[in-house]
Amino acid sequence: MAALMLAGMALQGFLGYEQAKQEAKMNNILGRHKQKIQEQNNAAARSAGDDKQTVTTLNIRRSMQNYINADASIDVAKMRSRSESIVNAAAGGTAGLSVNDSIMDIERNAARAEAGERDTLQHTVSELQRSRRQIEAEVQSRTSNNLFIPSEAPSAFSAALGTGMRMGASTYGKSWDGESLKGLFGSGAAPIDQTARIAYQR
Repeated sequence: MAALMLAGMALQGFLGYEQAKQEAKMNNILGRHKQKIQEQNNAAARSAGDDKQTVTTLNIRRSMQNYINADASIDVAKMRSRSESIVNAAAGGTAGLSVNDSIMDIERNAARAEAGERDTLQHTVSELQRSRRQIEAEVQSRTSNNLFIPSEAPSAFSAALGTGMRMGASTYGKSWDGESLKGLFGSGAAPIDQTARIAYQR
């Protein structure tokens, strides 16, 4: 009886160890596969984000260049208008306040045009910067940083002991400790930790 019980516990323990070992192996294979997919998705998200950010940067530079060109055109038009006003006044025999008023109108119009171009630039750049932040948020939402930690191989002794104890509890329905085991298997049995008390339910 004792020998059969010991053999049954040993067999169940071995089978439990093999099952735990296979589960750990499959978990590691699946975990590494998921890690690889995650890394590929992260790389794709960052690449797409970088492409969008490059376009955004180019649009900001283009907007600034457009502003510089427009500002230069306003200055050229202003100087041309001033020159024409002075020439026309001289040709018409007018001078003084009328010429000054004409020049002031030219300056005001140029100032309004410059302010309008500056406001357009600020609005455009502000929108592009907002787009840049949205791109960053999108990349973050598509990026995962779950670190895969491989499962350790189970201990043969602990798996065998645990499975064997469960098998014994379900089979023999008895409460026993180290002394009981020694009496059951004989005084020549290997020493068992006295603190390892196994409870069985009848």
